[in-house]
Amino acid sequence: MAQGFYEFKSKGIFVFLINEFLLNKKVDVIGVGPPKTATTWIADVLRDHPQVYVPKEKELHYFNPVQHYHRDVVNRNSTQPESWYHDFFENAPSEVIWAEFTVSYFEFPECAERIFKYNPKAKIIISLREPVARAFSHYLFLKNKGVIGPESFEDYVEQDSYVFDVSMYAENLKKYLEVFPKDQILVLLHEDLRLNAQNFYDRIIQFLGADATVDIDLNRVSNAATKVKSHKLNSMYMGLREWIHKKKLYRVLDVSQALGLTKFLEWIRDEVNMAPSDKAPKMSADLKRKYGQLFEEDRLELQRLLNRDLSEWD
Repeated sequence: MAQGFYEFKSKGIFVFLINEFLLNKKVDVIGVGPPKTATTWIADVLRDHPQVYVPKEKELHYFNPVQHYHRDVVNRNSTQPESWYHDFFENAPSEVIWAEFTVSYFEFPECAERIFKYNPKAKIIISLREPVARAFSHYLFLKNKGVIGPESFEDYVEQDSYVFDVSMYAENLKKYLEVFPKDQILVLLHEDLRLNAQNFYDRIIQFLGADATVDIDLNRVSNAATKVKSHKLNSMYMGLREWIHKKKLYRVLDVSQALGLTKFLEWIRDEVNMAPSDKAPKMSADLKRKYGQLFEEDRLELQRLLNRDLSEWD
């Protein structure tokens, strides 16, 4: 992954040259999030389909202007040339569907236009979820990663409205609807996956125009529940990473990537410092009652945009 991020790899150079200069192949499908709405599950099942290529690296962050975790830090990936982005698809045949999933593309209004400029024919997958539940799950994820402190959900949202802002769906969806033709956008609901995974998957395959007869395991568990062992350890790593990016010490990043140090530190953060959990902490009904009204106006507008009753979110 290190070389894949910051230097051109010789492996697959012939495929790359064919795609880049002769066929001008573009990424066909882009899943834009938002976080904690089953995007990992979608990417995982599509990766198993022989007519779809999804890079093993999720979250390429090519189109968002700032970093996902630290929104006051410029996103270096967005400054890379198009060849850098396509390098993740160097082993992908040009005749299959190329798909990429980065959940931060939904929350930054610039992303829709950047994606359209890159490929106006791109198909966009957006998955949504009851907004308070999504915000709570997002909070747990950020806490485990060490992006935020160990404070309670209520204390956190008192200080920072970020996870609630991401759950305000209507305005961000409008951005994509303004830029892309409606038939190039598929909006899914996380709750539909829980009700009937087969129907949920079938909608995606039909949207992509892929073979629906291919047998795919839909019973997989993506992003299994975990709990952090040492919040301090993960927080130290994320703080160091933020500091390096803020100071634009890109040479340090390049060397770290080339030596495999970045991947090693991420392995410690995501694997060694995480323990399996029987189940993720559940959001209490009190939290839903307390914060649900914040999203009422947004939900009404979203119902209009989707032409779908969302009373199931009550």
